[in-house]
Amino acid sequence: MAFGRRLLLPALAGCALALAPRAASAQSGVSLELRVQRAIEHGVAWLVKEQQPDGRWPGNENDHPGGETALAALTLVKSGLERDDPHLRDALAALRKVEWKSTYSASVYLMLLAALVDKSHTSVAGEGRPAFDLLLANQREGLWPYPWGGADMSNTQFALLGLRAGAQLGFEVPDKLLEQAIPALFRLQRPDGGFPYDLGRESTGSMTAATLGGLCALAELGRRDERVVALLVRHRADLARAESWMEARFRTGANPYGERYETTGWHYAYLWAIERWCGLAQRTKLGTHDWYREGAAWLVDEQQAGGSWGYAGSSERLNTCFALLFLRRATISAPFELGEMWKQIEREKAAQSARPRISPAGEIRFESDWLYCGPLHDKPGLPQFLDPSALHLDKLHARERVKLAGGDFERVTLKSDDWTNLDELTKREMEPGEGVLAAVLVWEPGKDAPEPALDVLFWPRFEDGIKVWLDGKPVVESLRMQSAIEDCMHVDLSLAPGVHELVVLIGDVGGAAAFGARFSDAQGKALPAGFRCVAEPPRARKR
Repeated sequence: MAFGRRLLLPALAGCALALAPRAASAQSGVSLELRVQRAIEHGVAWLVKEQQPDGRWPGNENDHPGGETALAALTLVKSGLERDDPHLRDALAALRKVEWKSTYSASVYLMLLAALVDKSHTSVAGEGRPAFDLLLANQREGLWPYPWGGADMSNTQFALLGLRAGAQLGFEVPDKLLEQAIPALFRLQRPDGGFPYDLGRESTGSMTAATLGGLCALAELGRRDERVVALLVRHRADLARAESWMEARFRTGANPYGERYETTGWHYAYLWAIERWCGLAQRTKLGTHDWYREGAAWLVDEQQAGGSWGYAGSSERLNTCFALLFLRRATISAPFELGEMWKQIEREKAAQSARPRISPAGEIRFESDWLYCGPLHDKPGLPQFLDPSALHLDKLHARERVKLAGGDFERVTLKSDDWTNLDELTKREMEPGEGVLAAVLVWEPGKDAPEPALDVLFWPRFEDGIKVWLDGKPVVESLRMQSAIEDCMHVDLSLAPGVHELVVLIGDVGGAAAFGARFSDAQGKALPAGFRCVAEPPRARKR
């Protein structure tokens, strides 16, 4: 399908609400408006290619039937797809066959129908009744669960958005349901003011922004109910604490996690939660931050060459939908708007170069020969490695049986085809705590090497935080927690000929004590034969 002006015009109109005219891009000289528009166009083109011949975007159909199809269709509608487009027609036909059983899926389907009704597509309004009834029946003590297990704030945020969409479709939301939801939400608020996924976990940016957006939806739905209004007034101070938490921790490059950490987990969902909350609350700033401009600039820089967001895998489609919904300001922008921005697009001729995706070539194996010391246990909670100076890791010369913090370094063999769970390898549970891995990087250039120094990309895989030293100097720190274990970051190293000592401190909050490492050149290809990663320096050769 060719995407011409009929798609581009409405897709840009919502962005004009937040972007000053012709704001210069420091990166390319192209205005941010134009970069956003091109990102939306490329993202939509990628998303429609993902649609299956039967009209679906299948994903996790056993637990959440119809969910990804509804989300993709909602994204396309909000991004400017015309109501008679065959992609949308086929998606709606597939969704009519779904039996709704998931809070997520039912809620997004209602949001899709509300978006279509907003476009004079009134014939679909009544089709949402089964999904709406599921949300009414599925509330548990004020919150919403999966069809199985306990309730959580993630399901709850979508249920509230679904109820708001149901009200837009003409369905009645019972006052009692709203009255039960408000105190239930605040029961989970953490002492720091933020909100977690469920009881016992740390506050995150995604859940705090999502809950604030849900409270906006509750205020909108219950504006004529005196008890709902009174409950919200009673929690006014709690609401202010949550807003302060977000204002102090807002960032675009990661999802805030706890007091001082971050996570790449549900990062794009976090940005969409920011868009929903700030859109419903009519906020243009978070503290001193222009949340939309900063988020949009980050997203257009992160878009992959093919038009998607995130790394290839099960989350790529979800990430792309969340990114497009943020860029389009989908919560407050009506689809199929027309604007005057196209004239500017025609005037601007500079091309935006897509960001290439760099990753290690498939034949590059994970390095398996390491020294390991751990676990170094902490008190319950998050790893405490913000200040590892007590371990003197900048002065460490790790060798087998060298002691560190009461433990000994041991030589271990990690998997060569993927990351390793150190808990399983050592039969010792790290959670919560840290572990230290060490190796030496040997670079012996051949006689014909063009340059003595070797530029290397170090690709660590981990889940719960990492700090890295090379020859006693810090080279990278990531305090992200509970993130996907994938090639989502790399570290640039420059190795002079000889032996270099690499020290890696990893944390473990929960789940696997994950670690794996690969090395490549700047293009992600294999390094020359003179490079090695081994646990200990090679012994000097006898003459």
